[in-house]
Amino acid sequence: MGETGDLRVQQLVVSLSVPGYVLYKKTLLGLSSKIPGASQYIGHPYAISDYDAITITGLAMNQAHSTAPSVYNRYVVKVTAATPGATVVHTYAQGLAAIKAHKTIQYVGASGPLVFDRYHSAGRSFSFDRYDAPTKSMVPVTVIPGTALNG
Repeated sequence: MGETGDLRVQQLVVSLSVPGYVLYKKTLLGLSSKIPGASQYIGHPYAISDYDAITITGLAMNQAHSTAPSVYNRYVVKVTAATPGATVVHTYAQGLAAIKAHKTIQYVGASGPLVFDRYHSAGRSFSFDRYDAPTKSMVPVTVIPGTALNG
């Protein structure tokens, strides 16, 4: 709790304006009959990140031609890297089509670009937020860039 008793949290920052987010939101709302309270996940950074994680894993499997983690694991970095000449894709379908066309891809998904290090950790930004009761939403007070969190 903050000095005045208000709720404050630290959470992952994702952009809700990147092209991959549009499909995430459309897919989520399209499944609202199967996902109770689906609309609560529209801007939920961890749900959005999980969506990207599944997409990245699928693209890595396709690139590796294998579903064995010991094989496709090294392709996670390859399908997300900002490689010169790579085809930027924002959806699984775009990525799969590019892979089938033998193109190098960079997946930039619903949460934006993910640049993984050798430990498969992406230096993501976090925000320190306070809860705004009238709007029932979290309001960022400070953003901590991912580069500040990597030692």
